[in-house]
Amino acid sequence: PVDPRSPYFGHLRLREEGRVDRDVLIGKTTLVDAKSGVRIVDWRHAPVSGLYYRYEEGADYEETFGEREVEGTVLARRTVTIDEGELLRVSSPQGIFVRAEAGWRAMGASAAELSGGQGKAARPENFGAGGRGGGLGTGATFAAKEDRHLPEIAALLDPRQFELISKPDSGVVVIQGGAGSGKTTIGVHRM
Repeated sequence: PVDPRSPYFGHLRLREEGRVDRDVLIGKTTLVDAKSGVRIVDWRHAPVSGLYYRYEEGADYEETFGEREVEGTVLARRTVTIDEGELLRVSSPQGIFVRAEAGWRAMGASAAELSGGQGKAARPENFGAGGRGGGLGTGATFAAKEDRHLPEIAALLDPRQFELISKPDSGVVVIQGGAGSGKTTIGVHRM
């Protein structure tokens, strides 16, 4: 069953020709309740979840789901963090918004950016005045402490990573990439 403490991590609003706009929630488990209009789909198995990974907000899409050709537009694409049943973070093209003690607050996009690769690792000397007056995770320059609720890792996959993870079993798969490119994430999810 869907975990009510953290039911989903992604939200899509889709417009398809001849249909009413619909909301699709992307999570770890599928729950479709037509009566209440709630559609949570498993990101690993539901074909519609591919739209979340392949298309940005405002993009037109054309996909084949089974035998059906589907065309439409992604009206909204959001990554959300829900913890203990409480919405704590929303990331969208319009910005990143976090719940703080005084209410919702907009964050700078760079404050919550996740990236890796050679030369990108956090170093103590990058925090505070020349490394003095603070360490990793402390001090006034560590903006992530206000946004300590990071998105579900599955919400951060790029289109290529998603394709490699969701590709049908094909025996031995070799994954090559530089540091921070997501090789371990892909391997773990494929297992």
